[in-house]
Amino acid sequence: MRVKREDAWPLLVLVGCLVLSGFYLELRQQDRVERARHTALELAASQAAALRLQLLRSLSSVDSLAAVIRQYGEIPDFQALAADIISSFGGISNLQIAPGGVISAIHPAPGHEQALGLDLRDPATPGSAAVREALATRQTKVTGPLALVQGGVALIARKPVFRGADERFWGFATALLGIDDLLRDSRLAHLAEAGYAFSLATSGAAPFASSPVLPLAPVEFRFGVPTGTWTLALAPRDGWQDRPAQLLDGLLALVSSLLLAYLVRVQQLRPRRLVEQVTVQTRDLDQLNDELRSRAARRGAVEAALRASEAHVRELLDQATDAVLVHDAAGRLLEVNREACRSLGYARERLLELTVCDVVVASAPEQLTRTWEQLDPASPVTLPGRHRRCDGGVFPVEVRLGVFEERGERLFIAIARDVSAREAAREQLRQVNAELEQRVAARTAELRELNRQLLEESTARQRTSAALVRAKEEAEAANAERNRFLATISHELRTPMNGMLGMLELLRLSGLPEGCREYAEIADASGKLLMDLLGELVDISGIESDQLALRPESVELVPYLQKTVDIHRWRAGQKGLELGLQLADGLPAAVRLDPLRVRQVLINLLSNAVKFTAAGSVTVSVDWAHGHLHLAVEDSGVGIEPELQQRVFHSFAQADRSINRRFGGTGLGLAIAKQLVEAMGGRIGLESCPGVGSRFWFEFPAPPVTPAGTAEVPATPRAVPSRRVLVAEDNAVNRQVASGLLAHLGCEVECVEDGEQALAALRAGSYDLLLMDCQMPRLDGFAATRRLRAEGLGGEHLPVVAMTAYVMPEDLARCRAAGMDDHLGKPLSLASLQALLERWLPPAEREPGRG
Repeated sequence: MRVKREDAWPLLVLVGCLVLSGFYLELRQQDRVERARHTALELAASQAAALRLQLLRSLSSVDSLAAVIRQYGEIPDFQALAADIISSFGGISNLQIAPGGVISAIHPAPGHEQALGLDLRDPATPGSAAVREALATRQTKVTGPLALVQGGVALIARKPVFRGADERFWGFATALLGIDDLLRDSRLAHLAEAGYAFSLATSGAAPFASSPVLPLAPVEFRFGVPTGTWTLALAPRDGWQDRPAQLLDGLLALVSSLLLAYLVRVQQLRPRRLVEQVTVQTRDLDQLNDELRSRAARRGAVEAALRASEAHVRELLDQATDAVLVHDAAGRLLEVNREACRSLGYARERLLELTVCDVVVASAPEQLTRTWEQLDPASPVTLPGRHRRCDGGVFPVEVRLGVFEERGERLFIAIARDVSAREAAREQLRQVNAELEQRVAARTAELRELNRQLLEESTARQRTSAALVRAKEEAEAANAERNRFLATISHELRTPMNGMLGMLELLRLSGLPEGCREYAEIADASGKLLMDLLGELVDISGIESDQLALRPESVELVPYLQKTVDIHRWRAGQKGLELGLQLADGLPAAVRLDPLRVRQVLINLLSNAVKFTAAGSVTVSVDWAHGHLHLAVEDSGVGIEPELQQRVFHSFAQADRSINRRFGGTGLGLAIAKQLVEAMGGRIGLESCPGVGSRFWFEFPAPPVTPAGTAEVPATPRAVPSRRVLVAEDNAVNRQVASGLLAHLGCEVECVEDGEQALAALRAGSYDLLLMDCQMPRLDGFAATRRLRAEGLGGEHLPVVAMTAYVMPEDLARCRAAGMDDHLGKPLSLASLQALLERWLPPAEREPGRG
């Protein structure tokens, strides 16, 4: 059967279109497979990096355990320490310690009891060669992956521990890193949620971890680990071929070919008389096509600009530190940023499949719908709420909710901030306030009972008047009662502590044997830590009640800074740290500042730097510009995580819960430093990198002055023939301590028990210095000082010093108002008394060689 020429054209067109479509489909499929393999390779590289990072982090647990052993030797509660390290580092099946090479403790122990008592250095013990290599190199030795007898695959890391000045061998710190734990904590097992299968193997060996089925031709990524090179193989579970897409492309190609053949056939069947009309219409269509192409070009430019704008908006959203979620009126999530995915624990594609009700913890979905319906585009609202993570965990958030319209549809944008840390701090503050309120309530109850007894002895009219007066006084004093209570308690504690510290110092000066002297020094250090804690509590109480008094004066800058840094030079030398002071060019010779408060801030930063630096250096840098003094303390210590850096300036807060157990401290030092700097009109901050070190800095106004205004002793010191000191103190222990220390410094000392006896002693003889306790029976230190000034006792101007280390700001005002010249400023000790004598007695009249 012959086919007419005009009937052959549609068949030829159909065949040609089918051939071209076949080539196109093959190229398209190859491109799709290549892109899928490229994506899988990038995912394998990312997961390998996460696995390697988790492995290194888990291995560092052995160094942490070894560091604790080197510092303390014995671990009283190994189970608690091991549990804390395992939860902090992750990827760890158990931790072991082996004093002398014999395993004595394992946590967690179930399933591993047969290892207790095993001698690691015994040649018959498996892995003894790795133990010998670790001893020879003194480094952590990692072996594996190994198949365990109790089941599973794991790595074993052993760290030899050497202690003491002679670096004697103590034993081993060991960590068992289960492969399953490493995969879980590095989130490698989550590849299954993304539709991938994987296997993990060492070079040239069978896989030691894999998903159930790995398709053919996977992508492979090799990366280095402490035990050699690992290979991560990755492939989609359903293979590289996208069958649905292939079928859809084939169907579209077939339909397009049939449609084109049909159009050719229709064109052939048109009458000749329509040729001219077609020609005219073709010309018109060409013109219209030119115009449409021009419009399409303009529209393409606009769409490119819109795509660039959308990319920029997405980049801005991903840079936001708060979670951003966009949803419609039905609650379907339309857009999320990177922080939302991180905080909720979902991949972006998975999160966009959820609704707001899947993320927000609400009593009823209709409650959310009512909130959305009441929103005004001009008035966004801020609401508290809770979000649910992918693992089911719930955390509090503060949500800024707004509404806008796009293409006639009402959409909502929620900006959620994680307030877990703020809620925890608020709860801690609430508990502290509740405790203080209970104490105030108890004290108030006592006062009310006393008032009731007094009121019953008066007439009805007097009771009414007295009640009104007392009510007013109680209202004015309620806020100060809490701080006064703290000051009273701290004073009652300091009195015996001063006596204890003084007696310890006298005991050390008496020539104790070396062992006893060490015990005395340990007790003295512990007592001083407690005194520092009491001082911090008094400081924070004064700051919170807005009673902080600044006393600026002229100070010679360089000597002042050198003396302050030298306070920590001995402690830094004990730890083998380099302590340096870097002075910038152009520093003024003298500036005006509060030397006590600036020294308090700088000493706090130096103390923290030396405490948290195990090796390396601590450097203090000083600069001055535009009337402001800038000081910075930089160390090579442990560093602080970025998300925890703002918490370190909060009261009772530290960067890590384990720091208090490792290094001690109340968490008040930096909070006090921050508020002191702000009270001086300055600011304080830090830059830190975990594992590298920290840099704390603060700056404040410090105008330059002439050096003539920096004298630290009275302008006209009183010449005295000898050093006679009168001590007025009602506590017998403190009298004995003060008398012994002053006698050691070459002073002639007389002690009295109250203000009346002090006045009597001044009337009977002459003294060069009077140490006065403020709180004494019969006549306290304030009243006694006012009377001796009024009577002119003690000569032209007898120096009177309040014998207290820490006082409330209002007490300092009372000291000055009573006529006292100074206060001790430190706990009663040989150093504090020697500094006091240097301030108030002429240098020429002190005996050299004493003290």
